Amino acid sequence: MIRDIFVAILHDHSPTICVEIGRGNIPTVLQPSFYEMEEARQDLTAA
Repeated sequence: MIRDIFVAILHDHSPTICVEIGRGNIPTVLQPSFYEMEEARQDLTAA
């Protein structure tokens, strides 16, 4: 997952797309929802 995120960064994808690529590699049972990821991203931006 981390490797795929780094490769996406190297290909100049936006950070949101890179996170989605990483999220897509997590098993479905453990995968956070898109909305959970968006909430976490907003919390980091606010900090």
